[in-house]
Amino acid sequence: MLLESYTANLISATQWLLSEQNRDGSWGQTITDKVRWTANAVYSLHLLGLDSQSTPLRKAIYWLKLIPRNHPEWYLRIQPLMAVGLLNWLEKEQDIQRVRDLFETDTIGSLPVKVALALELLREGFDVPKLELTEKSVIATLRKEEGELYSFAGGTNVTTLYCSFLSKINCEKHQEIISCSLRWVLLRQIEKLDINAICWEESYGRTAYVVLNLLDLQYAINDREIFLSKSLAFFRPKPNGAMPKDVIPAHDSHSSTYITILFIRVYATIMQQDLRIYRKAFGELISDTKSTRLRSRYLFRAVWCWGFSLLAFVATGGVVYFVLGKDFVMSVAASVIAAMLPSLVVLMRKLYVFLFEDK
Repeated sequence: MLLESYTANLISATQWLLSEQNRDGSWGQTITDKVRWTANAVYSLHLLGLDSQSTPLRKAIYWLKLIPRNHPEWYLRIQPLMAVGLLNWLEKEQDIQRVRDLFETDTIGSLPVKVALALELLREGFDVPKLELTEKSVIATLRKEEGELYSFAGGTNVTTLYCSFLSKINCEKHQEIISCSLRWVLLRQIEKLDINAICWEESYGRTAYVVLNLLDLQYAINDREIFLSKSLAFFRPKPNGAMPKDVIPAHDSHSSTYITILFIRVYATIMQQDLRIYRKAFGELISDTKSTRLRSRYLFRAVWCWGFSLLAFVATGGVVYFVLGKDFVMSVAASVIAAMLPSLVVLMRKLYVFLFEDK
């Protein structure tokens, strides 16, 4: 039931996201957005089952590899590149050692980013330096809430992230804090009765991260099928497949692109845990649909533009022919054709490569 109810949303959202990919393989406009969104998009689409050798992921992976070493968030490429099987490349580029050095010197950025990256490295079996320092930093954000409950910094998405981290490094030691904090998070869920959905803080981004973190803490979810169904119901795409902009973002991005990526990541994570049999089929369906959709759209636009230009040229030529005569028209036409021929050859070559060789 869960799969059947939201398949259409997943496919339309994925098609829209792939259609928004930049020609260089990234998503976004600013370099900050490009690094964050492209890393998250590669990871989410890989989880969904999209082949890393398909055109969209291949280009995105290549773009991630080219992130400058001096970019302040270069380490965001580690998770997606590890996921697609490029651990050897990361070690060769010394990314793993560099990120360990950042943990060693405690210069990796904000605490949530530090915790999320530490979790990913721990899941992959890496030793993360100075975990006790990160643990102390997390505990320092603990807040007493009503009814003997706790939160971390008063945020639902951050609280579930830190609970996941504490559970990973020492669940028994922090069991009471984790339990009380998760109860606080679940009490904070908002019921949307009109669409039979639940959310947190009226935010798409925060809802996505809460669900992702709770999926990592599976014992925290009762009535799993109902919980996941109502969580997914909160994400309602627009007619073009894009998710609406976020009013209260999880981080600092309100963008439809970022929210769409997060929705795909949530759905893909659910599929990884519960519906593995559909993973490959979804990847093939999305890849084939995207390829056909984008290439046919590009071809249609190219034919329409050239057809319109030709029609305008012929119409203008007809007017000039009757006003200024045949000889004048022929000389102008010859000059125009001679000037446009090199550009036309280059354009046709690019179109051929895009439609038939760019795979």
